Amino acid sequence: MLIGDAERIRDYLCQKVQEAHQEGKVKVTFRAGDVHDALGMRRRHSNVCKVLRGRMFHSHAGVEIGRYVHQPPRGNCANMEIEFRILERRQRPVERYVTSGSARLWTTESGRGAPLLMFNGGPGCDDYLGPVADMIDDLCRVVRFEPRGCGRSDWDGNYDVDTLLSDAEAVRREYGIEKFIVAGHSFGPNAALAYALRYPSRVLGLIGIAGGNVLNDRTWSEAYHRNLGEMDEDTAGHEDRADPAANPGGNRSWREYIKRPTLFREIADLDMPAIFINGEKDIRPNWPTRQLAALMPRGRYVEVPGAAHVFWHTHPAELEHELREAVRQIVESTQERTTQASDRGKIEWKAQRYIT
Repeated sequence: MLIGDAERIRDYLCQKVQEAHQEGKVKVTFRAGDVHDALGMRRRHSNVCKVLRGRMFHSHAGVEIGRYVHQPPRGNCANMEIEFRILERRQRPVERYVTSGSARLWTTESGRGAPLLMFNGGPGCDDYLGPVADMIDDLCRVVRFEPRGCGRSDWDGNYDVDTLLSDAEAVRREYGIEKFIVAGHSFGPNAALAYALRYPSRVLGLIGIAGGNVLNDRTWSEAYHRNLGEMDEDTAGHEDRADPAANPGGNRSWREYIKRPTLFREIADLDMPAIFINGEKDIRPNWPTRQLAALMPRGRYVEVPGAAHVFWHTHPAELEHELREAVRQIVESTQERTTQASDRGKIEWKAQRYIT
């Protein structure tokens, strides 16, 4: 494709995105054949899709922001469509350090909307969930942090579950958030669940991605290690920067944490929306997450066909759809309960007037 053609396509698409934004639209769909017809071009229709998927279009200063959402199955190139969600121009993520006890924790904030705290996997992973945060940054004010022993946070040897939860609470206080959604990937849903159990009044709902397991089951572990030996796990080139003691220390503490006699009773009483989004092809067996979702009063389990563990790299559209649906479910549930509580308050107030 000639550079001049690419620039003409890009400029045309940018103009259409801006017009749609000015009209108050939240998404716009481009059909490759229509774009070429409008420009009087007689080249391969797939050229449009190359521009749409390319950084040249994504980062062009003239676009408010058009984010790639969905490309239907391949067929006639002229009929290929790509949909973009139109957003306000993104603000650059803001980084800051939060003090928890004697430790300094690296944190970052992006987006606007319902507050959401993300827990990393591992245990013992530094920050890698930026691409996931980007999927919901028009719906959520996303706060991410690196636990102790990971990345830019202090490596002080305190890698137990209780310390992790206290650190997450310190992050909440520092950001001035009263209540938030807790979310995480891999081990992250475990940490998010533990936080919700300790601080239920601070949590609006829970979202798990490729994780959620409160069992220490030998058959699960055997299946995981067998799958790990047979299949290479795609981490998209990410290499953790962490204290080598963070993972084994965190795992030991988690295995002790889940021995609590009241754990399943507490989980079964946790009355908040909980959505778990797992990949069908994850080398980690999904049955513990299915059980966890079924145990929670308002739990829901979703499985993305063909997806593995780090599936925002392989199935971004599917994950984004499910993630946004989960956020909406939690926000709508919160609003509904707030309305119900307000109505009950009014009824009680009126009744009290008549009684007195």
